[in-house]
Amino acid sequence: MAKQSIVQVRGIRLDTQQIRKAKEPLLHLRQIINRNIERHYSLTDITKAFEGEDYHEKNEDQKLILDRFFAEADESDLMELLSSLRLDKQGIAKLYRTSSHSKNPLDTRWDTILDVTIERQAKKFAVKKTRAAELIAKRRSVA
Repeated sequence: MAKQSIVQVRGIRLDTQQIRKAKEPLLHLRQIINRNIERHYSLTDITKAFEGEDYHEKNEDQKLILDRFFAEADESDLMELLSSLRLDKQGIAKLYRTSSHSKNPLDTRWDTILDVTIERQAKKFAVKKTRAAELIAKRRSVA
């Protein structure tokens, strides 16, 4: 048996990862969704969560799956989801629009991935006037 170079060994390792991915669809997405929780969701649960078009009509488990997806998944997970479950990208975009993640002005990556345009208003923060702030403003106005 001939010695194999490091490149050949890495190639073998990559092939085994591809085989594992083929045998276990949505493995990475299931790992994301089932991380740090007691109940583990099956492929059927994930499929049911992505059916329909309104986030507010989902039960708590389905909302948790969708929240985890929009918070932690990326575009490659979306492409794998679309190809494995034969879902529609527009249906997922409608779920995203009705979810609370679409209202976050700091995280707009799904807007570009799903080709969605959502107008967000910047939050206005009320500044609480303290007694010290009033005294400083009064001194500045006198000077």
